[in-house]
Amino acid sequence: MDEIMRNYYEKMKSEGFPYKGMLHDYDMQIEGEGCSGAGNSDEIVFYIKLDGSSIKNIHYICNYCIPPSYIVATAFCTFAFGKDLKVAKNMTKEDLYSIIGGKSEKIYNLLKDSLKKFADLN
Repeated sequence: MDEIMRNYYEKMKSEGFPYKGMLHDYDMQIEGEGCSGAGNSDEIVFYIKLDGSSIKNIHYICNYCIPPSYIVATAFCTFAFGKDLKVAKNMTKEDLYSIIGGKSEKIYNLLKDSLKKFADLN
């Protein structure tokens, strides 16, 4: 894990993994293998509560995940919260780096894997 990843992971831990856990009142669920580049079979499920097309709430469950997968899921939730679904699914490298506090190509590549699950959404 590089220093940016380590720092962001420690921040997430200190905040109690704010987006981790299932939403019981959700409008859509997006699941599948996430972060295939992480080196194992991570399974990430995003639970999304919408207000029209805006993301009112978002959480995730990550099974078999390693720290980079949690970083990707948390960074995506941080970015997506309150945004239109179309904006959220087009999160950029710059958006990610702003959230995690620096550049990490590994995390960006894992993010691209995770966003593939959102590709078919309108």
